Amino acid sequence: MPSRQGHIKSRHGCSRCKQRRVKCNERAPCQHCSRRKEECSLLRRSAVNSITPLRSSSSLESDPMFFLSHLSHGPRHQQTSCAATWGEDLYLMSHFTYSTAGTLSQRAEMARLWQSIVPEEAIACPFLIHGMLAVSALHVAGRRPSHRFRYERCCRQHQNQAIPEYRQAIQTISTDSVGRIFAMSYLVSILSLAAVSDNALRDEERHTEMQTSIDDIMAVVTVIRGIHAIVRPAHLRRRLMNSPYVILLTGHSPLSSSQRASLPAHVPSRYQMLRDECLKDLIAPNDHEVYKLCTEAIDLLEKVHRDVFSVKPLEDAEFSYLVKWIALVPSGFVTLIRERHAAALVILGDFAVIFKWLENIWFLKNWAANALRAIREAISPAGREWLNAVSCF
Repeated sequence: MPSRQGHIKSRHGCSRCKQRRVKCNERAPCQHCSRRKEECSLLRRSAVNSITPLRSSSSLESDPMFFLSHLSHGPRHQQTSCAATWGEDLYLMSHFTYSTAGTLSQRAEMARLWQSIVPEEAIACPFLIHGMLAVSALHVAGRRPSHRFRYERCCRQHQNQAIPEYRQAIQTISTDSVGRIFAMSYLVSILSLAAVSDNALRDEERHTEMQTSIDDIMAVVTVIRGIHAIVRPAHLRRRLMNSPYVILLTGHSPLSSSQRASLPAHVPSRYQMLRDECLKDLIAPNDHEVYKLCTEAIDLLEKVHRDVFSVKPLEDAEFSYLVKWIALVPSGFVTLIRERHAAALVILGDFAVIFKWLENIWFLKNWAANALRAIREAISPAGREWLNAVSCF
């Protein structure tokens, strides 16, 4: 009887195939992601392999459209026609204005923005309508478990409708359109953050939970930095500052020294330990640039941590206070994260744990635990020892 022919194990497959425990052909994109019309992590990996050395700016960050690739699940022509779904869309818009809008912030003025100003602006801005419907659908999916798959499908469909038009709008951004584009950017950041939470979209075919991977966290980093780049030009930022959308910039502006509260004593001690011991343990003695990048990232994180802690009551803190750290760290540090440098991943873990304060927000549910689990799987054994101390932080 002939012996059974073995198969070659896939050791470098994409993250989704590993989660599903199926063999990956290791092409970019792989056969399973292509068939499911999903983004394949091998595409990102191949992009990482073509990044210029650490001492140059990242090629990914030079492309302002790259961050949108994480949110597209398939070509637009595969979507159900508007005529067939208008009733469902009407329900989702109603849910957004009377329910979802109130969950995006504790501030009444933010709720008014999303309940009245943005819907009126969206009349002439289809991508913004689809963005609102996508977030609403994801919110409903988490609240109605028996109908979760139905509304997750709606979320994917509206994302796919929104992203191409949003991409075109960014390429022709002006002072007249910057408010609507930034509102959509806010929704995009919510959808990206949700992918690391317990309310992440499930496997579309198996209807099962998908374990968070380091690629999901990197998608958040890419999205937040891409959004920050959109409003970097001074004339666009000035226009936002003089519009109703200025409220969306809350958390992105630094607090004055009089507004900052003092952190509990053990928190600054942790950051100092990272500077004095962790970096020396995980960075080669002669790699001064990596040391400098990581030190700057720690310094920025401590300031952001203090900003979040200064919000009273703490439950009123918004995710924008925290994610601005992602936008502010040097591009070289982001490259270190992509390269899975142990020191950078430890610092990323310290960033993730602060999300415990914000997990009353539905799209951040269990964000810290999910992110730390993913980082722990990606980090080296030496870095894992430092990461384990984060849980006590």
